[in-house]
Amino acid sequence: MGLDLHVDQNPNVHPDFTTVQGVLALEDCPVERGTFAVVPGSRHSFKKYSQFIKPGYIGEFVPLEDSDLQKELLSQKQLIPLRKNCIVTWDSRTTHANSTNVSNTNRYVCYISAGLAKED
Repeated sequence: MGLDLHVDQNPNVHPDFTTVQGVLALEDCPVERGTFAVVPGSRHSFKKYSQFIKPGYIGEFVPLEDSDLQKELLSQKQLIPLRKNCIVTWDSRTTHANSTNVSNTNRYVCYISAGLAKED
């Protein structure tokens, strides 16, 4: 099962840049094995994710729910097949996902997240 379009940053809690994320392919990740999916240029829609946040939610994972925004971003989604040892990185405000593995081979990746150190 894939992971639907989402952002990994709550615009109500952290409206500005916080982290760079990435996925490193430990083995080839062709489309049929499940791979990274991204909506190029979607950072301009980041603040619109506020409409999907339930009152009091302070978590960072915000899924894209059924809406006009979902229709727009789904139409622009691109799959990014990765070769072994290749990495792709993105700003955590970027709409992204991963596709479903429909092959008989496991997908092996390493997820990476890096941001500024906090004083607390």
